[in-house]
Amino acid sequence: MLTKNVLFYNDTANKMNFLKDKTNLFNRFLDIYIAGGVVGMLFNKKGKNSVSKNKATIMADQISTESMRIKYLSSLAFIIDNNDLNEEILLKEAFSDWFSENYEEDLNNNKYKLFRSYAIGGIDVLYEEIVGEATDEESYLYNFYNFIKKIENEKIDDEMDRAILGGLMG
Repeated sequence: MLTKNVLFYNDTANKMNFLKDKTNLFNRFLDIYIAGGVVGMLFNKKGKNSVSKNKATIMADQISTESMRIKYLSSLAFIIDNNDLNEEILLKEAFSDWFSENYEEDLNNNKYKLFRSYAIGGIDVLYEEIVGEATDEESYLYNFYNFIKKIENEKIDDEMDRAILGGLMG
């Protein structure tokens, strides 16, 4: 299962720390990670995680409590990026680890790395949309509200976008 800490570094860690500590909109790095992943998928934004001393850590016990949500969103990310595969292969690859108790298989599964890349891209979007030029909690809240309205007003054309939006709102 998903039983290790998840680490973010450099600019992503700075943005996560700011979103958690200064905006008062997110209680945990885990909340930012999940919201960032969904936003990254919605806006098709990905990023890279490079190692440095500056980091934000999501503890393993938190990851474990949200493992089903992370598995679902990681499977969704895999489907989005591989929708050209044969349907049977796509579903097998996307969901085969759902019933695995083998930690190594989960750790090495590329769909979790893919979801993390969407999360990093989405964290960039969240930071830009929420923080922008704002300087106080009231402005962050106002920007966040406008961002949610912006997403809500987007024309949702297909079921995949509906599933992603459901992950953000659920």
